[in-house]
Amino acid sequence: MTLKFFILTLSLSGVYAAGFSQSTLSVSFHDQPLERVLNELEEQSDYTFVYREGLLDGARVQEAAFMNATLEEILNTVLIENGFAYNLTENQIVVVRKEALQPQQPLTITGSVRDSDNNPIPGASVMVKGTQQGTATNAQGLFTLTVTGNREPVLSVSFLGKKVWITLIAENSP
Repeated sequence: MTLKFFILTLSLSGVYAAGFSQSTLSVSFHDQPLERVLNELEEQSDYTFVYREGLLDGARVQEAAFMNATLEEILNTVLIENGFAYNLTENQIVVVRKEALQPQQPLTITGSVRDSDNNPIPGASVMVKGTQQGTATNAQGLFTLTVTGNREPVLSVSFLGKKVWITLIAENSP
């Protein structure tokens, strides 16, 4: 029982440590480049901003004033209004384009499983390697599989009494 409580305590403290510190800032910006705004926020906080060179080009904060605001509140205003999003990783804030965080559309894969004589193999298992996503072929050896979260899945095909083979699927491949 003590070990379980200790592990639970470690897990909860890890979640708490992953959030923003609750210190507040008082800042105002008037028609400033977003890069300069982030530099000022970096100087006044314990966080470092990381972003791809050129990502912030042309982005400006027109008018913003914050009194005793948390860094999270400030970022939710100055980044979101400019089409950016951010991820917090330890003491780094990674800035990305908002669309970069959009969930990817599911990928539908259709195909057939056949033996070396080109006969269909009904009931073959078709799995996305490293996941629980999978299906079985129908009586004609055909399958349809919808894959989420992976644009280049690796399929593993198996059937009792047959050799297992693995196929890499690229988006838009025939």
